[in-house]
Amino acid sequence: MIERPNNTAGERVRLYCCVPVFLCMIVVTWVQDASAAKASAGKVPYAIVDTGQIRCYGDYAEMEYPRPGTDFFGQDAQYIGNEPAYKNNDDGTVTDLNTGLMWQSDPGEKMTFKQAVAGAAKCRTAGHTDWRLPTIKELYSLILFSGTDPDPMSRDASGLKAFIDTKYFKFRYGDAAKGERIIDSQFATCTKYVSITMRGSETMFGVNFADGRIKGYGMRSPRTGGDKTFHVLYVRGNASYGKNDFKDNGDGTVTDEATGLMWMKADSGKLKAGKNKDGKLNWREALAWAEHLEYAGYSDWRLPNVKELQSIVDYTRSPATTNSAAIDPVFQTTSFAAEGGQEDYPCYWSGTTHASLSRASTAAYVAFGMSFGWMPNRRTGQYMLMDVHGAGSQRSDPKSGDPSRFPYGRGPQGDVIRIYNFVRCVRGGTVGQRTSGPEIEMKELPRSRRQTGERMGPGDRMLQGPGAMPGRESPDRPTGVIVNEEGAFEGYTLFAPIDSTTTYLIDNEGRTINTWESDYRPAHSVYLLENGHLLRTGAMGPRENSTFRAGGSGGHVQEFTWDGELLWDYEYASDKYLLHHDIEYMPNGNILMIAWETKTRDELIAAGRNPELIADRGFWVDHVIEVKPTGKTSGEIVWQWHMWDHVIQDFDSTKANYGDVAKHPELLDLNYVARRGRINEDWNHTNSIDYNPQLDQIMLSLHTMSEIFVIDHSTTTEEAAGHSGGRSGKGGDILYRWGNPQVYRAGGASDQKLFAHHDATWIEAGLAGAGNIMIFNNGQGRSDGRYSSVDVIVPPIDERGNYKLIPNSAYGPKEADWIYTDENKPDFFSQNISGAQRLPNGNTLICSGAVGTIFEISPDE
Repeated sequence: MIERPNNTAGERVRLYCCVPVFLCMIVVTWVQDASAAKASAGKVPYAIVDTGQIRCYGDYAEMEYPRPGTDFFGQDAQYIGNEPAYKNNDDGTVTDLNTGLMWQSDPGEKMTFKQAVAGAAKCRTAGHTDWRLPTIKELYSLILFSGTDPDPMSRDASGLKAFIDTKYFKFRYGDAAKGERIIDSQFATCTKYVSITMRGSETMFGVNFADGRIKGYGMRSPRTGGDKTFHVLYVRGNASYGKNDFKDNGDGTVTDEATGLMWMKADSGKLKAGKNKDGKLNWREALAWAEHLEYAGYSDWRLPNVKELQSIVDYTRSPATTNSAAIDPVFQTTSFAAEGGQEDYPCYWSGTTHASLSRASTAAYVAFGMSFGWMPNRRTGQYMLMDVHGAGSQRSDPKSGDPSRFPYGRGPQGDVIRIYNFVRCVRGGTVGQRTSGPEIEMKELPRSRRQTGERMGPGDRMLQGPGAMPGRESPDRPTGVIVNEEGAFEGYTLFAPIDSTTTYLIDNEGRTINTWESDYRPAHSVYLLENGHLLRTGAMGPRENSTFRAGGSGGHVQEFTWDGELLWDYEYASDKYLLHHDIEYMPNGNILMIAWETKTRDELIAAGRNPELIADRGFWVDHVIEVKPTGKTSGEIVWQWHMWDHVIQDFDSTKANYGDVAKHPELLDLNYVARRGRINEDWNHTNSIDYNPQLDQIMLSLHTMSEIFVIDHSTTTEEAAGHSGGRSGKGGDILYRWGNPQVYRAGGASDQKLFAHHDATWIEAGLAGAGNIMIFNNGQGRSDGRYSSVDVIVPPIDERGNYKLIPNSAYGPKEADWIYTDENKPDFFSQNISGAQRLPNGNTLICSGAVGTIFEISPDE
């Protein structure tokens, strides 16, 4: 959510992202020389070569090396094994000094699988006659996770880094001139899948050094219909490489004497790990569980890197052919009901991040069960679940998030997205610890609307201003930055111009970092989620909904990936109701939404509204829905609250809702007329919604009443419609209100503090003024002139979440605790929209929406 402002007119246009740019770090590490690598390789026949990953990552972006006991400690980069070491023999071959394997250095032209098998016996590179097509374990020994995962549909390889050492091996991305994608750089092995993939395809396991994956590849090309072709690197030497030698130690552990690694015999499912005791963990949880595990008398367990994990796959086994996981029977493996209710075996997390050019939100896993994907039927359009890549593939999953957001997976083969995977820990081996890494990388990205920088933060929010973005003729062209001084928060700013279908993320220099395109203009709010996805409102417009014609009208809520793929498009619109203005992403993955609902003239009169105070077409009254996404265009309303259930009137004692308005501040006066007698269909015009997870309360900003309301979210929907229940015991009644006590007859015009305001939010935990309420006070109708301010109030709340109210008086405070405005007040005036946000450095970011200006102020200004 947006962070909020501070005092002064010393504006500096600023960009914002919740996670600051990290400081540089010194590399403290040790590097094996060639002789050390040889010595290491000589100790065991199956030496696991390190992944080469030396950077640490959080759920989304690169981070400073985490310390023991903190989140994300224990990942791949912090454990270092046999560092990659090669010798160029200057004869077309390369020797791996860890494994003892000799390789061709140039794969040459692509071949079919049959040609690759036959070609090994004919190969005479460097005069050797014993070349062979490698096994999947031999070939995977060459993979390095210092590479960058490309966009699978991209044809631009600029800025990318292969998952193989290109100093020693020749590598080429796919050839666009031949109709290939840049990821079409699959390398063949002699390891065939013992089952089938897709719709019955004979399958070979290969390594893709373009995108850093193992997949089972069908022998036929889906693009041409002919035999699929692959790159080939022949190998010779160390015929024992890749052959396990497992020993059951009889204490719940298994040692692979071929690699020197000790493994848990059981997995996290057998040990009932996780919140649900089912063994399923997200990546952060998996790292923590491994680091704190005490098992079989050992406490130095770790989450394996992906090459260690792949070393224990048994490619002679599969669920379809041996009714087991693809692992030696010496191990105990959990079975569970997978997608479609099918019994399957786990994908196990590794500690290895699968980083792309623009993000680091996924981590590598190895599938010991089927590698499911959702493939569409071309005739019917229905999705079919099938094993698309085989048991033993290595793919990646988002490190965090809600798997229900991916009902049909993602990627070209619809790879299922689970996020909550299983864990099998490892210990031992030739492993040391790395305590710090290189300077955090600030990447220069290709100029593309579908790519962006790193360091995204959780819950970033910015309300848009109406100004149009300048063109993007040059990637270095600023987008209107006037001032960027020392002390400005290092981050990015997200905003959506009100007349545009584009959402922008810009840096401190005003350069465009990323853009997202929608079919709709914003209904006012856009949010960047912690997984890098964009959550935005969408305005249908009068052609699609002619009933509700007012500022902020919406109808759609959309979620896009960082790369612009539309994941979810939820519509809540009819001639009776319509989403508008704002939304709020909740910790449970649900979304709170504001909506109008129509009330006819007859309904209003029956409820006690003065007939002379009713617009010709009745009223629009606000309600709130909480939606759980269930599919690409669907969602379940799991909770709702309606303003209509909490009104009072003293106009007609024969009608419903009759009572003493002044004695019931928990209810809204049905006959209150805002704006000096103006009668408007849009009765409340609620323009923002915020959620406080500590209090389980919701805050609403009522524009026409110039008030903020706080209500209880801990209620059921039934309780929310009444006056009892929930943590507060007051059901859906108003717990706290502030800004204009005239509305509930607890004050006069001189007591009004808010004037057609916007964007009322709690300052988030960990920020200066946490728990206080920040409001953009637009200033329409002030008695002392037209000017805007940003106000912070300290609500009168106790430790139980109850608000103090002295009988026959207004809710406090009497004055704002802090107010920002311009020294020359009229110079800061935004008649409508706008917002403000407190930043982690104590500064405040302000969006003067009607003017189209974003600026940051420091606490001492």
